[in-house]
Amino acid sequence: PHFRRPLFEMEELTWSIEWETFGDGFHYFFYTLKK
Repeated sequence: PHFRRPLFEMEELTWSIEWETFGDGFHYFFYTLKK
């Protein structure tokens, strides 16, 4: 969820991140990380 984004966006890490949410009412988060 949203609280993981700061971890993935740390300057020390050299990957790119994309995310999408799915669902109505209850959301599923799908993250794609590329080095």
